[in-house]
Amino acid sequence: MDKKAVLSATPLFRGITPEALDALARRFDVEELRGGRVLFREGDLPDFLYVVVTGRLQAQHADGQIVGEIGRGEPVGEMAMLSGETRGADVVALRDSVLLRIDRAALLDAVSRQPSALLALCSTIARRSRRSTRGALLDAVRGNRTIAVIGSPLGMRLSLHVDWLCKGIRSTGSAVKCIGAADVDKQFGDRAAQTPFGDGEKHRILNDWLSRREQGNGHLVLWSDAPSEQWAERCLRQCDRVIVVVNAEGRQPAIALARTLRQHSPRTPVDLLVLRPDGAPAGSVLEWRTVLGARAHYFVRPEVQADYDAVARQLTGHGLGVVFGGGGARGFAHIGLIRAMEELGIRADLLGGTSMGAFFAALHAHGASSRDMLAIGRETFVDRNYLNDYVWPSVSLIRGRKFLRRLRNIFGETRIEDLRVPFFCISTNLTRARQHIHDLGPLAFWTGTSMCVPGLAPPVVWNGDLLADGAIANCLPVDVMHGLARGPIIASDVAAGGGLDAPGVIGPDPEALLHRHSNPSQVSLFALLAGGFAATRDNGPHTHDELADLHLQMPVQGVRMFDWNAIEALVERSYRHAHDALAKFMAERRKTERPEARAHQRVRARLAAGSTASRKRVSDGSKR
Repeated sequence: MDKKAVLSATPLFRGITPEALDALARRFDVEELRGGRVLFREGDLPDFLYVVVTGRLQAQHADGQIVGEIGRGEPVGEMAMLSGETRGADVVALRDSVLLRIDRAALLDAVSRQPSALLALCSTIARRSRRSTRGALLDAVRGNRTIAVIGSPLGMRLSLHVDWLCKGIRSTGSAVKCIGAADVDKQFGDRAAQTPFGDGEKHRILNDWLSRREQGNGHLVLWSDAPSEQWAERCLRQCDRVIVVVNAEGRQPAIALARTLRQHSPRTPVDLLVLRPDGAPAGSVLEWRTVLGARAHYFVRPEVQADYDAVARQLTGHGLGVVFGGGGARGFAHIGLIRAMEELGIRADLLGGTSMGAFFAALHAHGASSRDMLAIGRETFVDRNYLNDYVWPSVSLIRGRKFLRRLRNIFGETRIEDLRVPFFCISTNLTRARQHIHDLGPLAFWTGTSMCVPGLAPPVVWNGDLLADGAIANCLPVDVMHGLARGPIIASDVAAGGGLDAPGVIGPDPEALLHRHSNPSQVSLFALLAGGFAATRDNGPHTHDELADLHLQMPVQGVRMFDWNAIEALVERSYRHAHDALAKFMAERRKTERPEARAHQRVRARLAAGSTASRKRVSDGSKR
């Protein structure tokens, strides 16, 4: 192993002079760590500094709280080494890993002879400590560079799906090496791929060969269509994440595969890639996820490269997430954003929303274009008004049954987990005073729950708790999208503006709104109920700016919560407002995500409300 080359590629030592680096490299030893083994415990003395050559480690506190992950080229334990304090967390190997190790005395001796080395070391540590939560999470995801693709023995040609996935990874700007059993046999001779793990010299040669292919900035994809073979075990023990390919139209022999995963890759994150042609049902995705311990699933249509591209973007931390905020009629501004995305050829890889934002996000995830969204929204809230099944106001003004029936007519029996575009929505748990995330279950029902404004519609009772409008707890759930760690986030914020007022009334007059002449704004009971809850929300603009890569403050001034007559003009100016911002955002994103650019650079854009310069009106776009 070229220890100097490994250290020179490590941020911690990149600024050290070649002479100092050469002297330092001679003081490092090589250590192999099996998956699941503990490197050190919280409270241990800082005896060694480590650098990950290949593999992946996880830092966690003794109570199980995960602190972060450490991937290739990253140092381990550098803070405690320089400070002399005890270790701040347990560090365990998520997979078989190879480390470089230097004891504390040797490191301090080496850097004391090279003041520039000590300065570079301290500077790098300071930069790492200032790294934002957003940047650290995406860096960790993008560090998952070795992927094992395992296929169930269903007669599928797994190599084709691997090729399509690799093309998708290349489209993100990353180089990809793809290795199957046949490639190993071609390199080392017949049946070399089936060398038992840990079997003497042959195992060492093969392991070293694979480890060298892991080094560098690109991705390595190892694949096997025979989960019971030795090569599959090696793939599982060598990878940062596992993709299990299943067929939506067949019954999966998942028990044996689950046993293999638990045995050889117990801590490695697992995702499902579900082959699902147009018109085919989703299959038993929740059952397969439970049995295999998968965190997420992705649907692809065989031979549709765009589907594999979308999966590849999300797996590598480049997927585009779009979040829609709540705001009643102001939510129609989201349609303008989608229209601009359609014109610019920008695809949302996953969607989330709250309240009215949940409604429009669900429509788009369900396949509706901007034109469809406007037509459905207009019919629902303007032409037909499904919010008028009034009841005696003991709990609410409307029953809500009519609106839920409308949602079921729109979405049918679709479940959230059946959507081809990942989706979530938010409701507020009034019983426990916290948000509730819905990413599984009936799409119509949970979208409706996210829109239940207390006082207007009755809260939904679920497991003894009361669930209501999601915007009460979180009017723009950027934090939820951030937690998925799939890539850049666009946040469409419609909460600003549209406040309640009574112009011309000096008061105090407790009955002013009861008289038409002193209530020129026509403030209604609906508006008062919704506006009262809106006033209690913490919109968290600083959090939105920190976590969203593009925070669009949509031009909703003057539009009230139930001002349905303003929606056409709102959609038009929101489209114009979003178009230039999106074009600049995507141009910057392409620059920062070139292979020669650094792994992640956030683009923060807080835009002032109001329309951009006038633009020639174009068509509303076409259905995806």
